[in-house]
Amino acid sequence: MKNFKNKTVIITGGSEGIGAATAKRFYDLGANIILIARREEVLLSFANSFSDQSRVKTYAMSVLDYAKFSVVLEETKKQFSSIDILINNAGANHRGPVINVLPEQLQNVIDINLTAPVVLTRLTLPYFEAQKEGLIINVASLAGRTPVDGAAIYSASKFGIRAFTKAMNADYESSDKNIRACVVSPGPILTNFVLSDLDNVADLVFSQPLSVSEDIADMIEACARDYKVERLSGGFKTGVLTNFGYLFPGFKKLLTPKFIAKGRKVKDKLRAKRDADLKK
Repeated sequence: MKNFKNKTVIITGGSEGIGAATAKRFYDLGANIILIARREEVLLSFANSFSDQSRVKTYAMSVLDYAKFSVVLEETKKQFSSIDILINNAGANHRGPVINVLPEQLQNVIDINLTAPVVLTRLTLPYFEAQKEGLIINVASLAGRTPVDGAAIYSASKFGIRAFTKAMNADYESSDKNIRACVVSPGPILTNFVLSDLDNVADLVFSQPLSVSEDIADMIEACARDYKVERLSGGFKTGVLTNFGYLFPGFKKLLTPKFIAKGRKVKDKLRAKRDADLKK
């Protein structure tokens, strides 16, 4: 897409972090913004920061409430005439070895990170097909490119959403409908999703380039413009490393101690900053 004015963008996890940064980006580009998040107070506070309230609508709900999402689609189509982009950004994680995570917590990660984006995409596709145009952007992770110790279920969910995105995009590439799917795969991002549980995040994670939410919004906007199937933090170098780590486990095992040591240094700095901030 070259022009986002009067386009309509639905964003899950739309009140904080990546979702909020992405919402600001598309709003500034002239789009109508539909924000979905669970915590109503936080959602409304963020939504009220926009000057033109006629272009912003909020739904305080779980992404697992598929019946409610169907209503969101109906109301959005009625109010704004089209639904142009669905950004599946809401995410969940329960860190630690699988044996230490409750079964219902494991299920929650799969439901929010994988099942919900798949189902929300399926519910949105009839609108895209009727328009013969539409774009899905899924937020995955570098953990979906190479397995991460202590994050088995999270890695599995992100591997899954990457595979879904690429396979579905292939389904539409040869059709006459201008419907595409893209995925962005960030590394560690300085948001509450990571910082609030810093001590339980694997040291290895922080060996990759650190991003802020606006960096990921850049990636999402770029995908919306050129439909590149996947973008990832760290660019070509990170792509090579994660591919080698996945395809050649022995290579990953050989280099892992080095990356863990590098990540531990970064994590220690973040922890020190966090502790200093708490003392203020």
